[in-house]
Amino acid sequence: MSDELEIEHASERESTSSASISSSSTNATEDLHKRLTRQYSSGAQLIQYDDVVERFDDTTQTTVKKNFTSALLEDVAQYAQGFHPVTVVADNLTYVVQTEPVHEGVPTVGKTIKNALNLRKRFQERGRPKVDTTILHDVSFVLKPGESMLVLGPPRSGKSTLLQLLANRRRHGTVSGGVYMDAVPLYGAQQPRNWHRQVVYVSQHDEHLARLTVRETFEFAFECVGPETVPAWKREEDIDQVLDMLGLHHQATTLVGGELLRGVSGGERKRVTIGVEFGRFPELVLLDEVTTGLDATTSLGVISRVNLAAKVLNLPVICSLQQPSYELFSQFDKLLLMEKGRVAYFGPISSALPFFETLGFRCPEHENPADFLPTVLNNPALYFRPVEGASPDSKPSTARQICQAYRRSEHYRQVEQEVNELLPDENNDATATADSDSDSSRLIRHPLKGSRRRDALRASHTLQQHKYPLSLGRQTFLLLKRGFLQHKNDTSVIATRFISAIIMSLVLGTFFFQLGDSQADTVNKGGLTFFMITFICLNAMGTTMPLVFQERPVFIAQREAKYYSTFPYWMGAILVELPVGFLESSLFGTIVYWMAGMNPDVGRFFFFLLVLFAASQSMGAFTRFCAVMSRELEVAESMAGAGVGLFMIFSGFMIHPDRLWPPLLAFIYTSPMFYASQAVMINELSGRVVNCTQSELVPPTGFPTLDLPYEQGGFNGTQVCPLPTGEAILAAADVDTEAYWKWIWTSILFVMVILFQVLSYFGLKFVHHDPSGSRNPIEQRSLQNDSLIESVIVLPSVAAARDSASVSASTSFSSVSGMAIEMRDLRVDDGEPTLSLARGAEFGVGINSSAALPGSLMDLSAGSYLSFQNLCYAVTLKKGKRRKKYRKPLLHNVSGYCTPGMLLALMGPSGAGKSTLLDVLAERKTGGKTKGTILFNGGPRNANYRRESAYVEQNDTHLPTQTVREAIEFSARTRTTLSKQERIAIVDQTLEILDLVSIEGLMIGGGSLGTILSPEQKKRVTIAVELATQPKLLFLDEPTSGLDTVGAFNVMRLVKRIANRGVSIVCTIHQPSASVFALFTHLLLLRRGGYPLYFGELGESHSTLFAYFKSLGHRCPQHKNPADFILDISMSVAAGDHAESNLESDDEAEAEAHAARQQQEMDAQLSMASTSGSMLPTLMSSADPDVDPAEVVLGDHLIEHWQHCDERTKQIDLIEKGICPANVAEDASAARLSRYQLSYVSQFVILCKRASRGYWRRPSIVLSKVFINAFMSILLGVTFWDLPADQLGAAERSSLFFFLCLFGVMNAFAILALVHDERGPYYRERASYCYSSITYILSFILSELPYQLLSIVMIVIPVYFMAGLQLSAAHFFKFALVYLLSSLASTALCQASATITTSLAMATAVVSAILTIFAITAGYILSKADMPKPYLGVYYANYVSYSLEAFLSNEFSGLELSCPDNEGAVPVPVMDSMGVMQTQYFCPMTSGEIYLDSLGLNADNFWLNVMAVALFAVAFELLSWVGAKFVVAIKR
Repeated sequence: MSDELEIEHASERESTSSASISSSSTNATEDLHKRLTRQYSSGAQLIQYDDVVERFDDTTQTTVKKNFTSALLEDVAQYAQGFHPVTVVADNLTYVVQTEPVHEGVPTVGKTIKNALNLRKRFQERGRPKVDTTILHDVSFVLKPGESMLVLGPPRSGKSTLLQLLANRRRHGTVSGGVYMDAVPLYGAQQPRNWHRQVVYVSQHDEHLARLTVRETFEFAFECVGPETVPAWKREEDIDQVLDMLGLHHQATTLVGGELLRGVSGGERKRVTIGVEFGRFPELVLLDEVTTGLDATTSLGVISRVNLAAKVLNLPVICSLQQPSYELFSQFDKLLLMEKGRVAYFGPISSALPFFETLGFRCPEHENPADFLPTVLNNPALYFRPVEGASPDSKPSTARQICQAYRRSEHYRQVEQEVNELLPDENNDATATADSDSDSSRLIRHPLKGSRRRDALRASHTLQQHKYPLSLGRQTFLLLKRGFLQHKNDTSVIATRFISAIIMSLVLGTFFFQLGDSQADTVNKGGLTFFMITFICLNAMGTTMPLVFQERPVFIAQREAKYYSTFPYWMGAILVELPVGFLESSLFGTIVYWMAGMNPDVGRFFFFLLVLFAASQSMGAFTRFCAVMSRELEVAESMAGAGVGLFMIFSGFMIHPDRLWPPLLAFIYTSPMFYASQAVMINELSGRVVNCTQSELVPPTGFPTLDLPYEQGGFNGTQVCPLPTGEAILAAADVDTEAYWKWIWTSILFVMVILFQVLSYFGLKFVHHDPSGSRNPIEQRSLQNDSLIESVIVLPSVAAARDSASVSASTSFSSVSGMAIEMRDLRVDDGEPTLSLARGAEFGVGINSSAALPGSLMDLSAGSYLSFQNLCYAVTLKKGKRRKKYRKPLLHNVSGYCTPGMLLALMGPSGAGKSTLLDVLAERKTGGKTKGTILFNGGPRNANYRRESAYVEQNDTHLPTQTVREAIEFSARTRTTLSKQERIAIVDQTLEILDLVSIEGLMIGGGSLGTILSPEQKKRVTIAVELATQPKLLFLDEPTSGLDTVGAFNVMRLVKRIANRGVSIVCTIHQPSASVFALFTHLLLLRRGGYPLYFGELGESHSTLFAYFKSLGHRCPQHKNPADFILDISMSVAAGDHAESNLESDDEAEAEAHAARQQQEMDAQLSMASTSGSMLPTLMSSADPDVDPAEVVLGDHLIEHWQHCDERTKQIDLIEKGICPANVAEDASAARLSRYQLSYVSQFVILCKRASRGYWRRPSIVLSKVFINAFMSILLGVTFWDLPADQLGAAERSSLFFFLCLFGVMNAFAILALVHDERGPYYRERASYCYSSITYILSFILSELPYQLLSIVMIVIPVYFMAGLQLSAAHFFKFALVYLLSSLASTALCQASATITTSLAMATAVVSAILTIFAITAGYILSKADMPKPYLGVYYANYVSYSLEAFLSNEFSGLELSCPDNEGAVPVPVMDSMGVMQTQYFCPMTSGEIYLDSLGLNADNFWLNVMAVALFAVAFELLSWVGAKFVVAIKR
């Protein structure tokens, strides 16, 4: 039967393939149209297939496109039941959210406590109404089937909010007005809850599982969101088509990857985000900034393919973009231009520029309209020119006035007319409300009548289908399959868990090797059980916690996209963990069980494995619950660590249950470790006979009264075995002796697993953690009051210049922040305004360096001179199974220079080596080999180089707890020689220059603190931090990455101002807009592989650049961004790459395979480019018409031409002669600066202040630690309440001290995450010589000291007196000293582990392993005398053993012990003189010295132990310094 099905499927595939290949024929096309007409004869218009092909006609592409489009048509016809094109209508759509009143200031521990205690204020705030914040204001548009709409706007314009509303992704807020899909209202009383099934929404965030391959990610998504009717083989074909469409086919088997796992590139990951949504058969496509991180060619290829598919299927497409190229802008039919939630324009994209011309804004010739339009909304005065015949009052000077002008225009009236036609009023009883911006009214319309109503009802029925395409069972199966695929793809996670289990099992097995039936060995089995359960619990915590936080963003995104519901995800996670957890616990338990010589009965062995598995699962479920309930990893780790400590105390091992205060018994019965320990002990000891050795008999041989008669208080020579059976040992430990109890305890363990897992489910379902973090307070205030911050530049003299035909003036104007800017040479020639820079860029803002603020930062004479000649750079890589080495060159003979006032752009496509060159020039590379000459101020780079230069990294890495001002002040303080007054002035000027005054008091944020500053603001902070150091040479790596057009221009405009102050600037730039590109003075263009194509001036209106490439046959078309133009030229390469031909490998096959992979990647990019018609056709069309196309220079000939052209020869001669004036070179050679500006003491003081502030500003972490310490202190005090000086009290004192030693490590676990968060800023600041590694490490530990002292107050004082320890001042202060040193050593240990490891997960694993080994060898279970000799070395290298010995020596010195009422005494049967058997009780311990002696300890060694703990703390700090100085976790 299966063979017949397979043959049927094969024939179906074959027929489908043949139909696809022959789709160009008329018969095939007509057949498809007939099938489509039969499938949905709804009256909806279907675009004609021939029209689609004709619209995208190209002789080299027709066949490919016909195959692609016909496959789409066939899929829809066969599998998309109910599919029909829709019309999307927004009718005065308004969206309002309620926000809390904005609280000013930086959150601190003090403010949090004050607000919590201020009950009156809390009560008043609870009654205070929330603020209504309007995000969207009366948005109206109509989008018909097959039309595409581009959404543009400056930051906070509401673009993403609009798309999220259309995709049903907004959980809160109030919607008024209307949104309709084929007249079906998406919001309102009859709101269809499941229209997401008909919508493709591609988010701007790339949330994927790093351990899945690209194909596996697609397969999972297509199965989750696609129709169930699609067979598996057809789904695979669809995935292949999408992979080909997005240029990902060559990466199909590559892991997606992430921050901690290498995978596909960032641009490819973005394409994965786009492609996974196309498993649906949508009726509406929504794309939210999907080209961020992609180059222009790839972006155009992706969007053109999506638009092509939409045209074929007649789908409406709405897409918001950042900095789209002109070709990409032209791909769309309509444009929606937004500003702060209002519509500034909606209509045909071809009518946008004419509309703005009527308002007085004309786009310059080489300005991209997509850059021009948002910039007009942000700075209207920059482009305004008078309109003939218009009144002076008609000039729209603000973005709000532009929006009002649009609502008075014919475009808006046409939209209203279309809306009225599609949504006519019913019974003339529509409600009307006054419009905020015009006299028109907003109509709330009703559903349609007649045939339109029938179509709407059919559409409504489609929208009301089930929320998820798949059943719960199928969802669970797919999630289970995905989980196992992750384990298969990245075996390192499981391997790490198994290796850890093997190592710890060998440690425990050898430490407790072959325990016999003696009393000591039998009792030690209890200690073995305790440590086994403890390790199982700690290991479960360490493996579960990171996984939950890694998968959380993906779970949130996919749940919102309705891939699956919460229950299948929850169940899938449980089922995936079960086999791995069982194998891990079985491997660990098997080794320990047989090495330790436990009960050889096979049944008991398998029961033992069952208990370990149950304990592991219960602790894993508890950890998952803590992670689900916590927003921050540090808080979750603190919660889980406190939970483990609680479970350890009440495991029944550390304190006798009979001695507990009755209410505390509840903690006993909530501890998984208690049930696991009880079950294992019953399983091991029940029915066992214990044999006492001679040394174990009591009274011991040599005891004074052993041979005395009974009447004299002696034992008449009688010795007994205290615990002769396993049941006796169990009874002494208050463990039930009946065998059936072990099944009861194990059953309760599994009940606890279910309980914690159920709690985790409810946490996943109802506790929402917004992954985007908190809202920027400035942004929130601006939303609440639009007039608060108005990013408008006012040009006072525009009115005077309006009627002038030619204006040449130096007109000063200022922004809201008071920034002084000057615009030079404002000319109006032939009716078109041109704003010229000093070097003649066609558009830009010129800065008059002489008109600087008082005390200017830099003048032109103070600049630096940098030159580099024949620069080469290569790295050594390993490939293949045999890990053969080969050398990969990344730069080839690159030459250039940068002088004061120059703004040099490093440009090129992906893989061109832009960032590599910048790192080499900035001396930031940590590996690789560099050749060539680099001169700084005429000589080799020396110690002055990093002191006089600054490097703005692409990633904005800052301490999240610093305010903007503090970050700038810190940089100025540590890297300049200015006085305090001068430094304050510099910081103030920097804040003003970079428009940061309004946010100077805000924390930078990031990481666990959430997003506080916007990307643009954070980028400006990054520049400000470096600018405050008064650099003579400034490097910037992709300063506009992730910013929109307005943000990119604002940042680069400010960079240009810095250059005009005399600073030499080298900047890599990715896909700049025309306005940004015009700000540069020079260009170094690189080709893929690091080959130079051009270096030199841009010239007036890019004349020098255009002249060079015109000589090669290339001319820039109108409205073509010059930056895009030259990037297209740089990508006009042959499929091969010279860089790969120079591989040095003794395995030719391997080198060829590597080159083949590079070839595939290049082919994929060229395929996307050629299919979209974006690159080579553009180049040919841009060639000079007078030049024969065969003579146009492309590809590798560009490299050869540049190497031999006159321009390069002149520049090389100039570099060889020297670009640096003689006086500057002499001054540079004479000056020799020290590495660090500040002394070590000053560094230490500043770093301590900063670290202390950082702690104080993390109230959630600090207060959680305080709460946990307070809770644990009270719990410990009550648990060990008034310990008696008896036999059991002595053991319980030891348990208390042992737990305090371990609690210090558990309390310091949060340090791991803090060190990990600070790693990026530390590497940046260390590379800039802000401070030394040793001062950073010492300041970190010193900043912890106040909290350690606080823990002494919270732990030591309550525990000491509540536990009834020795009431002596000397004993108390010694106890406090030991606890302080032990806690500091624990903190230093965690700090060292974090600095010597490269990831947080690895650091957690290292600390867990060290903690377990230290706990085993601390002398708590086995005394030093009884410990195996191989472990004595570990004992002496273990600070926990010294801490424990110091605690014990301090407490038991001079302590009298007893056996009140013979409790704890051993009954010894003694024959009296009359021959009658009597019972004499032997009290083993009568003094603290005897107890210490039994452990092999000496009370006189107290101060030696204290010194040892202090030395360990110092040693761990030295290890931290070594890790911080020599271990590089982020390699460049």
